[in-house]
Amino acid sequence: MLAPDGPARQRTALPRTGDPWLTTPSVAIIACMDRSELADFLRRSRERLRPEEVALPGGPRRRTPGLRREEVSHLAGISVDYLMRLEQARSPQPSSHVLAAVARALRLTEDERDHLYVLAGHRPPAGRLAGSHVRSGDGSSGRSALTTHAPPQWGARVP
Repeated sequence: MLAPDGPARQRTALPRTGDPWLTTPSVAIIACMDRSELADFLRRSRERLRPEEVALPGGPRRRTPGLRREEVSHLAGISVDYLMRLEQARSPQPSSHVLAAVARALRLTEDERDHLYVLAGHRPPAGRLAGSHVRSGDGSSGRSALTTHAPPQWGARVP
C-alpha cells in the first residue's frame, strides 16, 4: 500500500502500532520491566516482615525467614502460583492493581512502593498532595496552624 506522500509503510497485525506519532520516549522507558530485580525485591520484602507484624500466628517452626508465599498471597488477594512466578522472574508484567495489592500486603513505604512500580515497568502512582496544615515549630501548642496563600481581597487593608 502506497502512502500518498511517500513510500509504502509496513503493515502490522496491530492497528497503527508502527505510527511514529504514537510512540513517545517516556512510554518506552517506563514500559521496561526488570524481572530479576523485581523478583529479588519481592523476596527481600517478604523475608523482612514477621507474621506478628501482619496479625498472623507465628508458629513454633518456620523454615523461612519472614512471611511465607501463601501468607503474602492471601494478604494481597492473588494466587500463590502467580506470586511464586513473580518471585522466580517467570511472570508476565503485573498490573498496577496487583502491584498495589502486593505493596499493601508487604507493608511497603511510599518510596519502596514507587520502586516496586518502576521495577515492574509501571509509572508510580501519584503521592500524597501537600496539605495546608503546618505544625508549629515551637511545640507550645498541639494545634496545627492553617496557612493560606489566597490573594488579599479588593479594597482590604494589608497590615
